[in-house]
Amino acid sequence: MQNRHYQSSRVKGFTLIELLVVIAIIAILAGLLLPALSQAKAKGQQIACLNNIRQLQIAWTMFIDDNGDVLPENKSDGAGQLTASSRTNSWIMGNAQASADPMLIQGGTLYPYTSNMKVYLCPADHSTVYGTKTPRIRSFSMNAYLNGIRTDIVTKYSGMTRGQSGVFVFLDEHQDSIDDGYYLIGRDPDSSWPNLASDRHSQGANLSFADGHCERWKWRASKKFTIWFQSNSGAQDLQDLRRLQAALPTVN
Repeated sequence: MQNRHYQSSRVKGFTLIELLVVIAIIAILAGLLLPALSQAKAKGQQIACLNNIRQLQIAWTMFIDDNGDVLPENKSDGAGQLTASSRTNSWIMGNAQASADPMLIQGGTLYPYTSNMKVYLCPADHSTVYGTKTPRIRSFSMNAYLNGIRTDIVTKYSGMTRGQSGVFVFLDEHQDSIDDGYYLIGRDPDSSWPNLASDRHSQGANLSFADGHCERWKWRASKKFTIWFQSNSGAQDLQDLRRLQAALPTVN
C-alpha cells in the first residue's frame, strides 16, 4: 500500500514538456499585455501633460485679470540653441536647453500663479540639459505673437480679433527645438518651421487656447527636428503647419 501511494504521488509532478508549455503560454500572454500596458502609460503621460499645460493656461488668464487686460510678456534675446534667452520680465526666463536652474521658472511672471515646478514639464519629456545628464525643467513654450518681440503681436487680451477659442497660447515644443520660452512660426504662406512642435504623444502635442480650453492635436506627419527654420517635410507636414498658423492671433 505504501509503495502504491508513493508511485501515485510521483505522477502528479510536472514533466519538462509541461513546464515548457506553461513558460511559452506566459511568454505569449506577456507579449500581448506589454503593448497594452505601454499604451496605457503613454496615455497617462499625455493626460498628465495636458493637465500641466492647463495649469499654465489658468496662470496666464489670472495674470491678465490682475494686470488690466495686458498679456504676460514673452520677450527673448539672442538666437541659437544655447544663446536664445527669455528676458527677466517674461513669463519664463533663460533657455531650457542651457540650464536647469529653478530660478529660470521661479523668476518668471507666471510663477506666482502656478508655483509647482512640475507643471512646466511634460512627464514624457526625458531630455537633458545640453552636454549633461541633468533633466530639464521645462517642455512648454508660448505663442510668439502674444506680447512677444514681433511687430504684428497682440499685447492685450481684448486686442485679438480672431476668437480667443481659436488662438493657441502654450504648446508642447519639440525637445530639440525648445530654447527660450518663445514659440515662433511664420504666418501663412510661410512654409518653414522656425520652431517645431513636439510629437511625443503618439504623434501629437498638447496645446492650450486663449479662452482657457486645452486640446491634444494629432499631427498628420511625424516631427523630426533637423535645424531651426527647417523646411516642411512634405504635404502632410505642411498641413500641420497651416493648421497651427490658423491658430495665430490676428490684430486690430
